[in-house]
Amino acid sequence: MRSFSLALLIALAATSAARAADRLWIAPLEPGRTIEDAWGAGASVLDRFPDAVLVSDERSARALHRAGFAVRGPIRLPSFGSTDLVRSKGDVTVDVGLTRVLGERRPAVHILWADGTNAIVWSREGLPETDGLATGKPLRERPLGRPIAREVLPAGKTLSAEFPPVVDQMVDRVDSASYMQWIGDLAGSNEIVVSGHSFTIQTRYTPSAQCDTAERYVYERFLEMGFADVAFDPFAFSGTNARNVIATLPGTETPERIYILGGHLDATSRNPSVSAPGANDNASGAAAVLLAAEILKDYSFRSTIRFIAFTGEEQGLRGSAHYAEAAAARGDSILGVVICDMVAWYQNDYKLIIEGENAWDWLMQIMREACVQYTGLSTRLDYSSWGSDHVPFQNEGFPAFLAIEKEWDIYPCYHRSCDTTGMNKADFGLDVTRACIATIAHLAEPVVPTAVAGGESAPLRLALHANRPNPFNPSTTIRFTLPRSTSARLSVHDTAGRIVRILESRVLGAGEHERVWDGTSDAGLPAGSGVYFYRLDTDEGSRAGKMLLAR
Repeated sequence: MRSFSLALLIALAATSAARAADRLWIAPLEPGRTIEDAWGAGASVLDRFPDAVLVSDERSARALHRAGFAVRGPIRLPSFGSTDLVRSKGDVTVDVGLTRVLGERRPAVHILWADGTNAIVWSREGLPETDGLATGKPLRERPLGRPIAREVLPAGKTLSAEFPPVVDQMVDRVDSASYMQWIGDLAGSNEIVVSGHSFTIQTRYTPSAQCDTAERYVYERFLEMGFADVAFDPFAFSGTNARNVIATLPGTETPERIYILGGHLDATSRNPSVSAPGANDNASGAAAVLLAAEILKDYSFRSTIRFIAFTGEEQGLRGSAHYAEAAAARGDSILGVVICDMVAWYQNDYKLIIEGENAWDWLMQIMREACVQYTGLSTRLDYSSWGSDHVPFQNEGFPAFLAIEKEWDIYPCYHRSCDTTGMNKADFGLDVTRACIATIAHLAEPVVPTAVAGGESAPLRLALHANRPNPFNPSTTIRFTLPRSTSARLSVHDTAGRIVRILESRVLGAGEHERVWDGTSDAGLPAGSGVYFYRLDTDEGSRAGKMLLAR
Protein backbone atom coordinates (compact mmCIF):
# COMPACT_ATOMS: atom_id res chain seq x y z
CA MET A 1 0.00 0.00 0.00
CA ARG A 2 1.02 3.60 -0.36
CA SER A 3 1.13 4.08 3.37
CA PHE A 4 -0.04 2.10 6.31
CA SER A 5 -2.89 1.75 8.73
CA LEU A 6 -2.46 3.28 12.15
CA ALA A 7 -4.51 0.44 13.58
CA LEU A 8 -1.52 -1.81 13.08
CA LEU A 9 1.43 0.45 13.68
CA ILE A 10 2.28 -0.59 17.20
CA ALA A 11 0.57 -3.79 18.27
CA LEU A 12 1.75 -4.82 21.75
CA ALA A 13 3.60 -1.52 22.10
CA ALA A 14 3.77 -1.84 25.88
CA THR A 15 6.29 -4.65 25.53
CA SER A 16 8.57 -2.82 23.13
CA ALA A 17 12.27 -2.56 23.84
CA ALA A 18 13.79 0.53 25.39
CA ARG A 19 14.09 3.26 22.82
CA ALA A 20 17.35 4.71 21.62
CA ALA A 21 16.18 8.34 21.99
CA ASP A 22 14.56 10.06 24.97
CA ARG A 23 14.02 13.44 23.29
CA LEU A 24 13.68 14.93 19.84
CA TRP A 25 14.23 18.22 18.06
CA ILE A 26 12.40 19.03 14.81
CA ALA A 27 13.81 21.23 12.06
CA PRO A 28 11.45 22.05 9.15
CA LEU A 29 12.93 21.87 5.67
CA GLU A 30 11.91 25.31 4.52
CA PRO A 31 11.77 26.04 0.76
CA GLY A 32 15.20 25.55 -0.73
CA ARG A 33 16.50 23.36 2.11
CA THR A 34 17.10 19.62 1.85
CA ILE A 35 18.23 16.82 4.12
CA GLU A 36 21.65 17.18 2.50
CA ASP A 37 21.80 20.69 4.04
CA ALA A 38 21.12 19.19 7.47
CA TRP A 39 23.92 16.68 7.03
CA GLY A 40 26.15 19.42 5.71
CA ALA A 41 25.56 21.39 8.90
CA GLY A 42 27.02 18.49 10.86
CA ALA A 43 23.78 17.04 12.22
CA SER A 44 23.19 13.36 12.83
CA VAL A 45 19.65 12.93 11.47
CA LEU A 46 17.67 10.27 13.33
CA ASP A 47 14.55 10.34 11.16
CA ARG A 48 12.50 12.62 8.95
CA PHE A 49 9.19 13.71 7.59
CA PRO A 50 9.17 14.64 3.90
CA ASP A 51 9.44 18.29 4.95
CA ALA A 52 11.33 18.13 8.27
CA VAL A 53 14.28 16.38 9.89
CA LEU A 54 14.46 15.00 13.42
CA VAL A 55 17.55 14.80 15.62
CA SER A 56 17.91 13.23 19.04
CA ASP A 57 21.06 14.88 20.42
CA GLU A 58 21.68 18.43 21.54
CA ARG A 59 24.87 18.78 19.49
CA SER A 60 22.97 18.15 16.27
CA ALA A 61 20.20 20.52 17.32
CA ARG A 62 22.74 23.28 17.92
CA ALA A 63 24.44 22.58 14.58
CA LEU A 64 21.12 22.98 12.77
CA HIS A 65 20.36 26.18 14.67
CA ARG A 66 23.73 27.66 13.72
CA ALA A 67 23.02 26.77 10.08
CA GLY A 68 19.79 28.78 10.17
CA PHE A 69 17.25 26.01 10.65
CA ALA A 70 14.17 26.89 12.74
CA VAL A 71 14.74 24.19 15.35
CA ARG A 72 11.85 23.24 17.65
CA GLY A 73 12.11 21.21 20.84
CA PRO A 74 13.20 19.31 22.73
CA ILE A 75 10.22 16.96 22.91
CA ARG A 76 10.47 14.47 25.75
CA LEU A 77 9.71 10.84 24.87
CA PRO A 78 8.29 8.35 27.42
CA SER A 79 10.64 5.50 28.30
CA PHE A 80 8.07 2.83 27.38
CA GLY A 81 5.46 2.26 24.71
CA SER A 82 6.08 3.27 21.11
CA THR A 83 6.60 6.52 19.24
CA ASP A 84 5.44 7.01 15.66
CA LEU A 85 5.76 9.68 13.02
CA VAL A 86 2.29 10.34 11.62
CA ARG A 87 1.33 12.38 8.58
CA SER A 88 -2.13 13.55 7.52
CA LYS A 89 -3.72 12.33 4.30
CA GLY A 90 -5.80 14.76 2.27
CA ASP A 91 -7.17 18.03 3.66
CA VAL A 92 -7.73 16.89 7.27
CA THR A 93 -5.06 18.15 9.66
CA VAL A 94 -3.22 15.42 11.48
CA ASP A 95 -4.34 16.48 14.97
CA VAL A 96 -7.99 16.71 13.92
CA GLY A 97 -7.78 13.37 12.13
CA LEU A 98 -6.28 11.64 15.14
CA THR A 99 -8.58 13.32 17.65
CA ARG A 100 -11.60 12.24 15.59
CA VAL A 101 -10.76 8.56 15.96
CA LEU A 102 -9.04 8.36 19.34
CA GLY A 103 -12.22 8.66 21.40
CA GLU A 104 -12.03 6.91 24.75
CA ARG A 105 -8.59 5.55 23.95
CA ARG A 106 -7.07 9.01 24.27
CA PRO A 107 -5.46 8.26 27.67
CA ALA A 108 -3.33 5.57 26.00
CA VAL A 109 -2.42 7.73 22.98
CA HIS A 110 -0.82 11.17 23.15
CA ILE A 111 0.06 13.63 20.41
CA LEU A 112 3.48 14.84 21.58
CA TRP A 113 3.84 17.39 18.79
CA ALA A 114 1.89 18.41 15.67
CA ASP A 115 2.13 21.10 13.02
CA GLY A 116 -1.04 20.47 11.02
CA THR A 117 0.47 18.00 8.57
CA ASN A 118 2.91 16.04 10.72
CA ALA A 119 2.69 14.67 14.23
CA ILE A 120 4.80 12.74 16.71
CA VAL A 121 2.50 10.32 18.54
CA TRP A 122 3.14 8.14 21.57
CA SER A 123 1.08 5.00 22.09
CA ARG A 124 0.91 2.58 25.00
CA GLU A 125 -1.46 -0.07 23.64
CA GLY A 126 -1.67 0.56 19.90
CA LEU A 127 -3.23 3.25 17.77
CA PRO A 128 -6.77 2.84 16.40
CA GLU A 129 -7.76 2.70 12.74
CA THR A 130 -7.93 6.21 11.26
CA ASP A 131 -10.06 5.37 8.20
CA GLY A 132 -7.28 6.61 5.96
CA LEU A 133 -7.09 10.06 7.61
CA ALA A 134 -3.41 9.63 8.46
CA THR A 135 -0.42 7.38 7.79
CA GLY A 136 2.61 6.69 9.90
CA LYS A 137 5.72 4.71 10.72
CA PRO A 138 7.71 3.85 13.86
CA LEU A 139 10.45 6.26 14.89
CA ARG A 140 13.88 4.96 13.89
CA GLU A 141 16.27 3.77 16.56
CA ARG A 142 19.50 4.77 14.78
CA PRO A 143 20.45 7.65 12.48
CA LEU A 144 19.64 7.71 8.78
CA GLY A 145 22.34 6.45 6.44
CA ARG A 146 24.03 8.92 4.11
CA PRO A 147 23.64 8.33 0.35
CA ILE A 148 26.34 6.15 -1.17
CA ALA A 149 28.93 8.03 -3.19
CA ARG A 150 27.93 8.54 -6.82
CA GLU A 151 31.28 7.33 -8.10
CA VAL A 152 30.77 3.76 -6.85
CA LEU A 153 27.88 3.33 -9.29
CA PRO A 154 28.55 1.46 -12.54
CA ALA A 155 30.27 3.41 -15.25
CA GLY A 156 28.07 4.64 -18.04
CA LYS A 157 24.94 5.32 -15.98
CA THR A 158 23.88 8.78 -17.07
CA LEU A 159 20.70 10.80 -16.88
CA SER A 160 20.11 9.97 -20.54
CA ALA A 161 19.25 6.27 -20.58
CA GLU A 162 19.99 4.56 -23.87
CA PHE A 163 18.15 1.28 -23.54
CA PRO A 164 19.81 -1.60 -25.43
CA PRO A 165 17.70 -3.13 -28.24
CA VAL A 166 17.15 -6.34 -26.29
CA VAL A 167 15.07 -4.37 -23.75
CA ASP A 168 12.46 -3.84 -26.47
CA GLN A 169 12.05 -7.60 -26.63
CA MET A 170 11.64 -7.87 -22.86
CA VAL A 171 9.05 -5.12 -22.72
CA ASP A 172 7.11 -6.62 -25.64
CA ARG A 173 6.50 -9.75 -23.56
CA VAL A 174 4.39 -7.92 -20.96
CA ASP A 175 0.82 -9.12 -21.47
CA SER A 176 -2.50 -8.32 -19.84
CA ALA A 177 -3.60 -11.93 -19.27
CA SER A 178 -0.54 -12.79 -17.18
CA TYR A 179 -0.62 -9.54 -15.23
CA MET A 180 -4.30 -9.82 -14.31
CA GLN A 181 -3.87 -13.53 -13.51
CA TRP A 182 -1.24 -12.66 -10.92
CA ILE A 183 -3.46 -9.98 -9.39
CA GLY A 184 -6.48 -12.29 -9.34
CA ASP A 185 -4.48 -15.10 -7.74
CA LEU A 186 -3.31 -12.84 -4.93
CA ALA A 187 -6.54 -10.88 -4.45
CA GLY A 188 -8.89 -13.84 -4.17
CA SER A 189 -10.53 -13.70 -7.60
CA ASN A 190 -8.93 -17.01 -8.59
CA GLU A 191 -8.49 -20.34 -6.90
CA ILE A 192 -4.79 -21.11 -6.55
CA VAL A 193 -2.63 -24.13 -5.82
CA VAL A 194 -0.20 -23.95 -2.88
CA SER A 195 1.77 -27.00 -1.78
CA GLY A 196 -0.57 -29.21 -3.76
CA HIS A 197 -3.77 -27.86 -2.19
CA SER A 198 -6.29 -25.40 -3.60
CA PHE A 199 -6.92 -22.08 -1.85
CA THR A 200 -8.74 -18.85 -2.42
CA ILE A 201 -7.03 -16.00 -0.58
CA GLN A 202 -9.47 -13.73 1.26
CA THR A 203 -6.91 -11.61 3.13
CA ARG A 204 -3.18 -10.94 2.97
CA TYR A 205 -3.12 -9.19 6.35
CA THR A 206 0.40 -9.94 7.61
CA PRO A 207 -0.56 -11.45 11.02
CA SER A 208 -3.01 -13.85 9.35
CA ALA A 209 -2.39 -17.45 8.31
CA GLN A 210 -3.60 -16.58 4.82
CA CYS A 211 -0.69 -14.19 4.38
CA ASP A 212 1.56 -17.16 5.12
CA THR A 213 -0.25 -18.96 2.29
CA ALA A 214 0.34 -16.00 -0.03
CA GLU A 215 4.04 -16.01 0.88
CA ARG A 216 4.27 -19.72 0.12
CA TYR A 217 2.39 -19.17 -3.16
CA VAL A 218 4.93 -16.56 -4.34
CA TYR A 219 7.80 -18.79 -3.19
CA GLU A 220 6.49 -21.73 -5.23
CA ARG A 221 5.83 -19.60 -8.28
CA PHE A 222 9.43 -18.34 -8.21
CA LEU A 223 10.60 -21.96 -8.10
CA GLU A 224 8.34 -22.89 -11.00
CA MET A 225 9.85 -20.07 -13.02
CA GLY A 226 13.18 -21.85 -12.71
CA PHE A 227 15.01 -19.63 -10.21
CA ALA A 228 17.71 -21.64 -8.48
CA ASP A 229 18.00 -19.15 -5.62
CA VAL A 230 14.62 -18.62 -3.92
CA ALA A 231 14.42 -17.87 -0.21
CA PHE A 232 12.18 -16.77 2.61
CA ASP A 233 13.52 -13.82 4.61
CA PRO A 234 11.93 -14.21 8.07
CA PHE A 235 11.44 -11.41 10.59
CA ALA A 236 9.25 -10.72 13.61
CA PHE A 237 7.47 -7.70 15.07
CA SER A 238 4.94 -7.24 17.87
CA GLY A 239 4.40 -10.97 18.29
CA THR A 240 3.95 -11.60 14.56
CA ASN A 241 6.25 -13.84 12.52
CA ALA A 242 6.42 -12.83 8.87
CA ARG A 243 8.52 -13.44 5.78
CA ASN A 244 9.69 -11.58 2.72
CA VAL A 245 10.06 -13.75 -0.39
CA ILE A 246 13.16 -13.33 -2.56
CA ALA A 247 14.19 -14.69 -5.96
CA THR A 248 17.73 -13.92 -7.13
CA LEU A 249 18.97 -13.80 -10.73
CA PRO A 250 22.78 -13.80 -10.32
CA GLY A 251 24.90 -11.48 -12.41
CA THR A 252 27.37 -13.08 -14.80
CA GLU A 253 30.21 -10.55 -14.47
CA THR A 254 29.62 -8.32 -11.42
CA PRO A 255 27.30 -10.41 -9.21
CA GLU A 256 28.21 -8.32 -6.16
CA ARG A 257 26.34 -5.38 -7.70
CA ILE A 258 22.67 -5.75 -6.79
CA TYR A 259 19.51 -4.18 -8.20
CA ILE A 260 16.13 -4.80 -6.61
CA LEU A 261 12.61 -4.77 -7.98
CA GLY A 262 10.12 -5.04 -5.13
CA GLY A 263 6.61 -4.45 -3.91
CA HIS A 264 4.68 -5.40 -0.82
CA LEU A 265 2.59 -8.54 -0.79
CA ASP A 266 0.47 -7.82 2.28
CA ALA A 267 -2.82 -5.90 2.46
CA THR A 268 -5.18 -4.40 5.01
CA SER A 269 -8.74 -3.12 5.40
CA ARG A 270 -11.18 -2.08 8.12
CA ASN A 271 -11.66 -5.78 8.91
CA PRO A 272 -8.29 -7.18 7.83
CA SER A 273 -8.46 -10.54 9.60
CA VAL A 274 -11.51 -11.45 7.50
CA SER A 275 -11.30 -9.57 4.20
CA ALA A 276 -8.37 -7.65 2.77
CA PRO A 277 -8.15 -8.49 -0.95
CA GLY A 278 -5.82 -5.57 -1.66
CA ALA A 279 -6.05 -5.87 -5.45
CA ASN A 280 -4.63 -2.42 -6.10
CA ASP A 281 -2.92 -2.05 -2.73
CA ASN A 282 -0.83 -3.97 -3.45
CA ALA A 283 -1.45 -7.06 -5.55
CA SER A 284 -0.92 -4.67 -8.48
CA GLY A 285 2.68 -4.00 -7.42
CA ALA A 286 3.40 -7.60 -6.43
CA ALA A 287 2.04 -8.73 -9.83
CA ALA A 288 4.44 -6.33 -11.57
CA VAL A 289 7.33 -7.94 -9.67
CA LEU A 290 6.16 -11.48 -10.50
CA LEU A 291 5.61 -10.75 -14.19
CA ALA A 292 8.98 -9.00 -14.44
CA ALA A 293 10.64 -12.01 -12.80
CA GLU A 294 8.89 -14.36 -15.22
CA ILE A 295 10.24 -12.37 -18.18
CA LEU A 296 13.73 -11.35 -17.02
CA LYS A 297 14.67 -14.84 -15.84
CA ASP A 298 15.11 -15.78 -19.51
CA TYR A 299 17.97 -13.31 -19.99
CA SER A 300 21.46 -12.86 -18.59
CA PHE A 301 22.70 -9.67 -16.92
CA ARG A 302 26.11 -8.49 -15.83
CA SER A 303 24.82 -7.58 -12.36
CA THR A 304 22.46 -9.35 -9.99
CA ILE A 305 18.71 -8.70 -9.92
CA ARG A 306 16.61 -9.55 -6.88
CA PHE A 307 12.83 -9.76 -7.01
CA ILE A 308 11.33 -9.23 -3.54
CA ALA A 309 7.77 -9.48 -2.22
CA PHE A 310 7.77 -7.68 1.14
CA THR A 311 5.31 -8.22 3.98
CA GLY A 312 4.55 -6.16 7.07
CA GLU A 313 4.37 -2.99 4.98
CA GLU A 314 0.97 -2.06 6.35
CA GLN A 315 2.33 -2.26 9.88
CA GLY A 316 5.08 0.28 9.26
CA LEU A 317 7.36 -0.96 6.45
CA ARG A 318 8.49 -3.83 8.67
CA GLY A 319 9.64 -6.25 5.99
CA SER A 320 11.54 -3.78 3.86
CA ALA A 321 13.11 -2.19 6.94
CA HIS A 322 14.27 -5.62 8.10
CA TYR A 323 15.79 -6.39 4.71
CA ALA A 324 17.41 -2.98 4.18
CA GLU A 325 18.94 -2.90 7.66
CA ALA A 326 20.35 -6.41 7.27
CA ALA A 327 21.72 -5.56 3.81
CA ALA A 328 23.45 -2.47 5.20
CA ALA A 329 24.93 -4.52 8.05
CA ARG A 330 26.24 -7.09 5.55
CA GLY A 331 27.73 -4.37 3.38
CA ASP A 332 25.66 -5.31 0.33
CA SER A 333 26.33 -3.23 -2.76
CA ILE A 334 22.72 -2.32 -3.58
CA LEU A 335 22.95 0.21 -6.40
CA GLY A 336 19.30 0.69 -7.29
CA VAL A 337 15.89 -0.21 -5.84
CA VAL A 338 12.58 0.13 -7.69
CA ILE A 339 9.40 -0.24 -5.61
CA CYS A 340 5.90 -0.68 -7.09
CA ASP A 341 2.97 0.24 -4.83
CA MET A 342 -0.59 0.91 -6.06
CA VAL A 343 0.00 0.89 -9.80
CA ALA A 344 -3.25 -0.32 -11.41
CA TRP A 345 -5.87 2.41 -10.99
CA TYR A 346 -6.54 5.93 -12.19
CA GLN A 347 -9.57 8.17 -12.38
CA ASN A 348 -8.73 10.98 -14.79
CA ASP A 349 -4.95 11.35 -14.76
CA TYR A 350 -2.92 8.66 -16.57
CA LYS A 351 0.18 9.71 -14.67
CA LEU A 352 2.82 7.97 -12.56
CA ILE A 353 4.56 9.54 -9.58
CA ILE A 354 8.25 8.65 -9.33
CA GLU A 355 9.06 9.44 -5.71
CA GLY A 356 12.63 9.57 -4.43
CA GLU A 357 15.20 12.00 -3.10
CA ASN A 358 17.52 14.56 -4.67
CA ALA A 359 20.49 12.21 -4.37
CA TRP A 360 18.72 9.63 -6.52
CA ASP A 361 17.62 11.92 -9.34
CA TRP A 362 19.84 10.03 -11.81
CA LEU A 363 17.92 6.83 -11.02
CA MET A 364 14.50 8.48 -11.17
CA GLN A 365 15.36 9.98 -14.55
CA ILE A 366 16.02 6.51 -15.99
CA MET A 367 12.53 5.45 -14.94
CA ARG A 368 11.06 8.60 -16.42
CA GLU A 369 12.78 7.93 -19.76
CA ALA A 370 11.55 4.32 -19.66
CA CYS A 371 8.01 5.67 -19.29
CA VAL A 372 8.52 7.95 -22.29
CA GLN A 373 10.03 5.28 -24.51
CA TYR A 374 7.88 2.26 -23.64
CA THR A 375 4.56 3.53 -22.25
CA GLY A 376 1.82 6.11 -22.54
CA LEU A 377 2.34 7.28 -18.97
CA SER A 378 3.05 10.88 -18.12
CA THR A 379 5.22 11.30 -15.05
CA ARG A 380 5.86 13.55 -12.08
CA LEU A 381 9.07 13.41 -10.06
CA ASP A 382 8.63 13.99 -6.31
CA TYR A 383 11.69 14.60 -4.15
CA SER A 384 10.25 13.84 -0.71
CA SER A 385 9.70 10.25 0.35
CA TRP A 386 7.13 8.82 2.72
CA GLY A 387 5.10 5.74 3.45
CA SER A 388 6.27 2.88 1.21
CA ASP A 389 9.04 0.30 0.92
CA HIS A 390 11.53 2.58 -0.82
CA VAL A 391 11.97 4.61 2.38
CA PRO A 392 13.91 2.00 4.45
CA PHE A 393 16.38 1.58 1.60
CA GLN A 394 16.86 5.33 1.34
CA ASN A 395 17.26 5.47 5.12
CA GLU A 396 20.25 3.11 4.78
CA GLY A 397 21.78 5.19 1.98
CA PHE A 398 20.73 2.94 -0.91
CA PRO A 399 19.43 4.54 -4.13
CA ALA A 400 15.68 3.88 -4.31
CA PHE A 401 12.44 5.27 -5.64
CA LEU A 402 8.73 4.49 -5.57
CA ALA A 403 6.45 4.09 -8.59
CA ILE A 404 2.85 4.90 -7.63
CA GLU A 405 -0.28 6.01 -9.45
CA LYS A 406 -0.70 9.77 -9.27
CA GLU A 407 -4.27 9.56 -7.93
CA TRP A 408 -3.57 6.99 -5.19
CA ASP A 409 -4.87 9.35 -2.51
CA ILE A 410 -8.37 9.49 -4.03
CA TYR A 411 -8.64 5.74 -4.65
CA PRO A 412 -12.15 5.00 -3.31
CA CYS A 413 -11.30 1.51 -1.98
CA TYR A 414 -8.08 2.45 -0.18
CA HIS A 415 -7.75 0.05 2.78
CA ARG A 416 -11.24 -1.31 2.22
CA SER A 417 -12.68 -4.69 1.35
CA CYS A 418 -13.89 -3.29 -1.99
CA ASP A 419 -10.27 -3.19 -3.21
CA THR A 420 -10.96 -6.12 -5.53
CA THR A 421 -9.82 -6.99 -9.05
CA GLY A 422 -12.87 -5.26 -10.49
CA MET A 423 -11.28 -1.96 -9.49
CA ASN A 424 -8.05 -2.64 -11.40
CA LYS A 425 -7.23 -0.94 -14.69
CA ALA A 426 -4.82 -3.26 -16.39
CA ASP A 427 -3.51 -0.76 -18.94
CA PHE A 428 -1.98 1.39 -16.21
CA GLY A 429 -0.39 -1.56 -14.40
CA LEU A 430 0.98 -2.98 -17.65
CA ASP A 431 2.65 0.31 -18.52
CA VAL A 432 4.22 0.54 -15.06
CA THR A 433 5.50 -3.02 -15.41
CA ARG A 434 7.02 -2.21 -18.80
CA ALA A 435 8.82 0.83 -17.40
CA CYS A 436 10.10 -1.11 -14.39
CA ILE A 437 11.42 -3.93 -16.57
CA ALA A 438 13.21 -1.44 -18.84
CA THR A 439 14.71 0.39 -15.85
CA ILE A 440 15.96 -2.71 -14.02
CA ALA A 441 17.25 -4.33 -17.21
CA HIS A 442 19.12 -1.16 -18.17
CA LEU A 443 20.70 -0.91 -14.73
CA ALA A 444 21.75 -4.57 -14.51
CA GLU A 445 23.03 -4.49 -18.13
CA PRO A 446 21.88 -7.33 -20.38
CA VAL A 447 24.60 -9.63 -21.67
CA VAL A 448 24.18 -9.83 -25.44
CA PRO A 449 26.68 -11.77 -27.59
CA THR A 450 28.57 -9.58 -30.04
CA ALA A 451 27.10 -11.49 -32.98
CA VAL A 452 23.57 -10.38 -32.12
CA ALA A 453 24.19 -7.20 -30.15
CA GLY A 454 23.02 -4.98 -32.97
CA GLY A 455 20.15 -7.15 -34.12
CA GLU A 456 16.73 -8.06 -32.81
CA SER A 457 17.62 -11.50 -31.44
CA ALA A 458 18.84 -11.97 -27.88
CA PRO A 459 20.25 -14.74 -25.68
CA LEU A 460 17.50 -16.90 -24.23
CA ARG A 461 17.47 -19.43 -21.42
CA LEU A 462 15.55 -22.67 -21.26
CA ALA A 463 12.34 -21.79 -19.44
CA LEU A 464 8.97 -23.34 -18.70
CA HIS A 465 6.48 -20.63 -17.81
CA ALA A 466 3.55 -20.90 -15.41
CA ASN A 467 0.44 -22.11 -17.21
CA ARG A 468 -2.39 -19.64 -17.70
CA PRO A 469 -5.04 -19.78 -16.40
CA ASN A 470 -4.39 -21.80 -13.27
CA PRO A 471 -6.65 -23.28 -11.89
CA PHE A 472 -8.43 -23.88 -15.19
CA ASN A 473 -11.50 -25.41 -16.80
CA PRO A 474 -11.65 -26.58 -19.51
CA SER A 475 -8.24 -25.63 -20.96
CA THR A 476 -4.95 -23.93 -20.12
CA THR A 477 -1.97 -22.63 -22.10
CA ILE A 478 1.61 -23.68 -21.33
CA ARG A 479 4.41 -21.49 -22.68
CA PHE A 480 8.09 -22.39 -22.85
CA THR A 481 11.31 -20.87 -24.17
CA LEU A 482 14.06 -22.76 -26.02
CA PRO A 483 17.53 -21.15 -26.29
CA ARG A 484 18.30 -23.04 -29.50
CA SER A 485 16.82 -25.63 -31.84
CA THR A 486 16.43 -28.84 -29.85
CA SER A 487 14.41 -32.00 -29.38
CA ALA A 488 11.56 -31.11 -27.01
CA ARG A 489 8.84 -33.12 -25.31
CA LEU A 490 6.05 -31.45 -23.30
CA SER A 491 3.96 -33.89 -21.28
CA VAL A 492 1.24 -33.86 -18.62
CA HIS A 493 1.41 -36.24 -15.66
CA ASP A 494 -0.87 -37.16 -12.78
CA THR A 495 0.26 -37.10 -9.15
CA ALA A 496 1.46 -40.71 -9.42
CA GLY A 497 3.78 -39.73 -12.27
CA ARG A 498 1.78 -41.47 -15.01
CA ILE A 499 1.67 -39.75 -18.40
CA VAL A 500 -1.79 -38.34 -19.11
CA ARG A 501 -1.09 -36.46 -22.32
CA ILE A 502 1.91 -35.74 -24.55
CA LEU A 503 1.39 -32.24 -25.93
CA GLU A 504 4.55 -32.05 -28.04
CA SER A 505 7.41 -34.35 -29.00
CA ARG A 506 9.67 -33.24 -31.85
CA VAL A 507 12.52 -30.92 -32.76
CA LEU A 508 11.55 -27.25 -32.25
CA GLY A 509 13.36 -24.04 -33.12
CA ALA A 510 14.76 -21.51 -30.68
CA GLY A 511 12.36 -18.99 -29.21
CA GLU A 512 8.95 -18.83 -27.57
CA HIS A 513 6.46 -21.67 -27.89
CA GLU A 514 3.07 -22.46 -26.41
CA ARG A 515 0.75 -25.44 -26.31
CA VAL A 516 -2.83 -25.80 -25.04
CA TRP A 517 -4.00 -28.66 -22.87
CA ASP A 518 -7.73 -29.16 -23.13
CA GLY A 519 -7.99 -31.38 -20.04
CA THR A 520 -8.15 -34.66 -21.94
CA SER A 521 -5.90 -37.70 -22.02
CA ASP A 522 -4.06 -39.15 -25.04
CA ALA A 523 -7.07 -41.41 -25.47
CA GLY A 524 -9.36 -38.39 -25.71
CA LEU A 525 -11.01 -39.01 -22.34
CA PRO A 526 -11.64 -36.09 -19.95
CA ALA A 527 -9.23 -35.96 -17.03
CA GLY A 528 -10.71 -35.66 -13.57
CA SER A 529 -10.43 -32.67 -11.27
CA GLY A 530 -7.16 -32.42 -9.38
CA VAL A 531 -3.49 -31.51 -9.47
CA TYR A 532 -1.43 -32.32 -12.56
CA PHE A 533 2.19 -31.72 -13.44
CA TYR A 534 3.57 -30.60 -16.78
CA ARG A 535 7.13 -31.40 -17.79
CA LEU A 536 9.42 -30.10 -20.52
CA ASP A 537 12.35 -32.35 -21.51
CA THR A 538 14.98 -31.08 -23.98
CA ASP A 539 18.63 -31.58 -24.88
CA GLU A 540 19.25 -28.42 -22.80
CA GLY A 541 17.68 -29.85 -19.64
CA SER A 542 14.27 -30.34 -18.04
CA ARG A 543 11.72 -28.14 -16.32
CA ALA A 544 8.43 -28.91 -14.54
CA GLY A 545 5.35 -27.08 -13.31
CA LYS A 546 2.12 -27.73 -11.43
CA MET A 547 -1.50 -26.94 -12.30
CA LEU A 548 -5.03 -27.55 -11.03
CA LEU A 549 -7.90 -28.76 -13.18
CA ALA A 550 -11.16 -27.71 -11.48
CA ARG A 551 -14.15 -29.34 -13.17
